[in-house]
Amino acid sequence: QQGLPAHTSQQLLKQLQPLVKGKTEEQAVNLLLRFVQTAFAYQTDGQQFNTENYLLPIETLHYPYSDCEDRASLFSWLVESLLGLDAVLLDYPGHIAAAVEFTKAPKGDRLTFNNKRYTITDPTYINASVGMTMPQFKKVQPKVVNF
Repeated sequence: QQGLPAHTSQQLLKQLQPLVKGKTEEQAVNLLLRFVQTAFAYQTDGQQFNTENYLLPIETLHYPYSDCEDRASLFSWLVESLLGLDAVLLDYPGHIAAAVEFTKAPKGDRLTFNNKRYTITDPTYINASVGMTMPQFKKVQPKVVNF
């Protein structure tokens, strides 16, 4: 369950499932993106903990702040759990985003990993939709990390 106790994950998924039901993959992923982008206040680990600290999804729900890798992990878990789509993490210099393998790839920025096409999804890039990469990372090739 990627760091979420069974009861917590069941309750969270139970609340979100009706919101994504009946939507296209792109609509559902955009809804989950917007949720993670806006539901949590942002602070770097240095600001919150005075050191780098990778939060598990349960900790992201608990602590008052989260940063890019915390949001990317929670978002990827939600996409895989609610939609059954494969998600990976994208490691840019100083930033972590995510990417999703859609059944039919939507328009936008993509990359190929292990012969699969993933579309960029960034849960820290506020109001960015599926396929949008932060401008400063448009020409940067990230390291892809299996979630």
